[in-house]
Amino acid sequence: MKIETDIILPHVYVLVYDTQYELCMSFVRLQEFYESPKFKDEYFTLEEFIDYWAKEYGNGMFDYPAKWNGFNLSGKTVQNWIHTFTKKEKIFRSRENELINTINGLMNSENVTYEDIYIIGVHKESTKKERQECIEHELAHALYCLNSRYRNASNKLLRNISDKDHDIVVGLLARMGYGKNVIADEAQAYFSTQRNTSEKMISLKKRTVFAKNFQQFKIKSKGD
Repeated sequence: MKIETDIILPHVYVLVYDTQYELCMSFVRLQEFYESPKFKDEYFTLEEFIDYWAKEYGNGMFDYPAKWNGFNLSGKTVQNWIHTFTKKEKIFRSRENELINTINGLMNSENVTYEDIYIIGVHKESTKKERQECIEHELAHALYCLNSRYRNASNKLLRNISDKDHDIVVGLLARMGYGKNVIADEAQAYFSTQRNTSEKMISLKKRTVFAKNFQQFKIKSKGD
């Protein structure tokens, strides 16, 4: 399995997989360790997650590999995942090993640690336009994690939305499978980068303010 890589901002790594299936099955346990309502910060086997997903979200089916086009993880999350899962497993799944080895290679090229980085995963079965839109969405997560000024500015914008909009956002994201710990992060990323989905949560006029904030910080980060 070949993984193409790119460093799109300092310490922000994009990993491009050939297929959606390979992407999802490589990231699944790391991503759900970060944001699953059931498994957050806990050890779990792939079989346990498959059973949980099929029951809670898949109507009896494990449709996870067909659901997601992009993933995002902080380096700190990866580090915590390795620490937690090493206690239970001597050998990780081959896809997980390849993912971790790829990340380590990119870190070595920049001479940084896990706490400095952010990882984005996408796949080639999407169109170039779809892939770029996905990367933009995940980049909003990266900035929210790595740039405290962007995070503070985004949180301020979130506090300014109405209670009605807030309830719609929380409800929709929960039904999509996001844990409570990532609601604010997901909301700002959808508002900032994805017009169609975010219009279902908040008006386009309000969303434009988030998009402007994101573009300003993205440009500044490129110059760092």
